[in-house]
Amino acid sequence: MATTDEVLDLTSPTDPSQDQSVAQIAKQVAIDAINSGHVDYKTLVEIAAKFANALPKAATENTLLAGKFDLPDAITEEQRTALVRVAEVFGKVNPIERRALQPSEVVDLLDERAVLDDIVDMAESRKKGIRSIVFNGLDVAYEESLGDEPSTAEVDVDGHYIVAGELAVSERTKQFKREVRNGSPSIDTQKLRVLADDPNVDYITHDDYLAMTRQERVFDEEATVILLRKKPELIAALGQATVLGKSTAALYVRNKPKK
Repeated sequence: MATTDEVLDLTSPTDPSQDQSVAQIAKQVAIDAINSGHVDYKTLVEIAAKFANALPKAATENTLLAGKFDLPDAITEEQRTALVRVAEVFGKVNPIERRALQPSEVVDLLDERAVLDDIVDMAESRKKGIRSIVFNGLDVAYEESLGDEPSTAEVDVDGHYIVAGELAVSERTKQFKREVRNGSPSIDTQKLRVLADDPNVDYITHDDYLAMTRQERVFDEEATVILLRKKPELIAALGQATVLGKSTAALYVRNKPKK
């Protein structure tokens, strides 16, 4: 019996020169998946996502806009004052027993909380600033690695490339690492309906669309898996109706790998 990974391997991009339609390939893969007993919804969406990746895509703007990049915020005067005062107010009131608080202690606690809030805000802002600084450096390194080749990488809302990268120095055991997390694919019921109602598409009908969705026309996972046993070629329609999740990039401080 084939494993889930083996079933998914069958959906790797095929040679474009092969004279096979998406529906034919989908039918072969779906039949194998059904016979292997590994057609749960998770596997179904993964197969559909691979077909979605293999389909021709409209051209998108993947390059950085001129002058579009994120810069860190400057430290405010209030935050500088908080840094100076933190040693003065921190832990000033620290009862060793359960008792009522004196008015002066309440004043001290309010002052301490206000200073700590300013520092927390400053720390979060600075961490975002460090992210921007490191990402800008990684973006430049990525561009330099391309040479004269154009970038095909996605760009986030701040203008940074969604590309893995790392910054390490010999003086530290930690390193900055930009890691890419792929978004989760999902089935777009509206796209599924458009395909079902398209007279030029012969591998899915409106009745199929109704069978794969609930009364309020929400994609029905269990019903779709059942229907696939009767019409495996529907995996082609699912592939075209699959919306790939948006990838993101996050900055972490990690241990450097041991040599």
